[in-house]
Amino acid sequence: MPICRIASQLSAGVKRDFLSPSKVRLALAWGFPYDAFDGQARVKPWHIISMVESGRALSFNQLPYKQDQTFLSVDRLYVDHNLFQGSAKLDISKALYDISLTKTPLTLEKELLFVGKSSLNVKTDVILSPLGIKLASCEVQSVLVDRETRRPVPFPDWWMEMYGQFSSPEKQLKVVAEKEPLDVEAAIKTGAQVSSESEPFDCGVTSVDMVVCASDTDVYGHTNWSAYLKYCIDALASVSHCRKSDYMLKRAVKTAQIAYKNEGSLGQKIHVRYWRKKMTPNCVHFNVVSCADIEQMLSYACVEFYDLTDVSMTNFSKL
Repeated sequence: MPICRIASQLSAGVKRDFLSPSKVRLALAWGFPYDAFDGQARVKPWHIISMVESGRALSFNQLPYKQDQTFLSVDRLYVDHNLFQGSAKLDISKALYDISLTKTPLTLEKELLFVGKSSLNVKTDVILSPLGIKLASCEVQSVLVDRETRRPVPFPDWWMEMYGQFSSPEKQLKVVAEKEPLDVEAAIKTGAQVSSESEPFDCGVTSVDMVVCASDTDVYGHTNWSAYLKYCIDALASVSHCRKSDYMLKRAVKTAQIAYKNEGSLGQKIHVRYWRKKMTPNCVHFNVVSCADIEQMLSYACVEFYDLTDVSMTNFSKL
């Protein structure tokens, strides 16, 4: 499979240790690449997801130098199935934005948290190896689908016998998509009843048009799951720049909760719509939808930003 070839390309300088049937540690000889940093030396948050994805490739697949074991025996599942991302939760430590810390080498520690009928949750901690400092943590819910029908299927009995015992029901990842604010004026024109008790929103909904580029796609030609967070941040930044407001541009991402609803594809035109609630001004909600006569929801995200008093970007030296 193509993902195996990618894992082979990444495997040089990687030490893979299976700590238990439900835990694996990947010691990397490298850190973030040059293009992972923005002009203020901040790691772009979607590159954390890309790092987590590289850990999936290195742990779920056979490697050239070690052909006897994979994390969660996923290589056996890959014979007739695929694992598609259903949702993700990203938590970023303030340490990631500390430019006095050189972000290399890195260690990825992966742990199985939850097993459902056809889904599993795996948490990945991204750790700065020399100091043992956690830079970020990412939980990912993956859904097992049949390779031919592309529909969810239950895990095989042999797999459940091996790994079902490590499931903690309370650790199931649930990302609930918020509804977009109601366009009050449009609703009134159509005769809809508008409640005066609806939750107050800040500045309504802003929409930005984008196109899925080739560099945003995965080995199957679909939009890579890390790209959706990039679309959200880029949309927010571009509008802030056009409005000559750098307030949001100075904010560092603290958490991101993302739900993946449908697949995007190369060349697809999309709308990225976002809004804020007055009660939670540090959070921005995003909907990524297909640009068509009948819109299709592709992804939802809720991104929380650090307050400027918590993580100041004014101390960063511009490159």
